[in-house]
Amino acid sequence: MHFCAEMKNLLSNLRFILIVFLLVWLILLFVLVIWTKAEIHLYVNQYHNHLSDAFFKYITNLGDGLMPAVLLLIFLFISFRKAFAIGLSGALAGIVSQVLKRLVFKNIPRPKSFFKDLAELYFVPGVDVHSSYSFPSGHSATAFTLFLVLAYYSKSGPMQLLYLFLALAVGYSRIYLSQHFLIDVYFGALIGIISAFVIIMLIDKSKAKWLDSSITKIIRKKA
Repeated sequence: MHFCAEMKNLLSNLRFILIVFLLVWLILLFVLVIWTKAEIHLYVNQYHNHLSDAFFKYITNLGDGLMPAVLLLIFLFISFRKAFAIGLSGALAGIVSQVLKRLVFKNIPRPKSFFKDLAELYFVPGVDVHSSYSFPSGHSATAFTLFLVLAYYSKSGPMQLLYLFLALAVGYSRIYLSQHFLIDVYFGALIGIISAFVIIMLIDKSKAKWLDSSITKIIRKKA
């Protein structure tokens, strides 16, 4: 009963971005079914300019593995509940994606290696492009889990839309920078979303009062 109530609350708070994401998800599924990952990547790799190079070079860092730790530290001063939701969901998404890419799908090459003798790719200057452990995309998993948690707790339509845009931008950046194929990002995002759902429901289920406190509130009480 509690599980159903929590799931209903979760879906209600994220209804808008989940609808948008589902539409994008279905469109990308169609793309993945119709074209090969090589065809999709070569098509995307055609379109580059200086502005996009700079934008995606830096926006991709929002999916870095250190982001959950950074946000956790920041949110400890705002809300322990939100801080732990961010930290734990980021950790879960990171662990799952790393286990899959390094143990289960360890022999799948990234675009740089895949196209080595097949086609010449454009690489954004200043970006260290990796060659192995392509599937799934860890950056995409991290970005989607973090921004979904932030969207859930914001409960603001415009902010939720911004978080969705940032998650999608990080995912696209992995393809734009030739760090991953679309299919890597597709399933990385799925891992991130599932991780966020699991942790949010576990955290919200807890009625521990200390979770609704923060370092700031504790300092104020002692002052």
